[in-house]
Amino acid sequence: MKNNSQPKKVDEPTNLPAGTKKPNSKSKVKKEKDEDDDASTRHVWTTAQQVTILEEIVKGHATGHGNNNGNLKKEGWTTLVKKMLAKHGFSPTASQIKNQKQFLCRTFLDVKFLRNQSGFGWDEDRSVVTAGDNVWQELLGAHPH
Repeated sequence: MKNNSQPKKVDEPTNLPAGTKKPNSKSKVKKEKDEDDDASTRHVWTTAQQVTILEEIVKGHATGHGNNNGNLKKEGWTTLVKKMLAKHGFSPTASQIKNQKQFLCRTFLDVKFLRNQSGFGWDEDRSVVTAGDNVWQELLGAHPH
């Protein structure tokens, strides 16, 4: 006779009162993530902090803490977190810094794309891309997303 029953997991409660639902670990993780995503807890990066990120990534690559894909090795991210605390009094996580780096890269690529389009210019004083309404409409028609 085969025993097809599976062993109980040690961390699962076995004697729950009637009508009580088993705790769902996924909902707890989701709740914590939602709290992290709350706009009131997000850090607003200053230009000085963004400059520090970019400068330290360049230094990290120069000192052997970089890798081939433009990112830093673990030691490089740790050094960057410490540098942010020392220079700006703010101790972001390595994940926050990586996300900000991705944002800066996407922004750079968007600005580069726009500056290479016919009809777009650059305002040196305000550091913004410029174009007339008709140029924007044409671009949005060609690239709706």
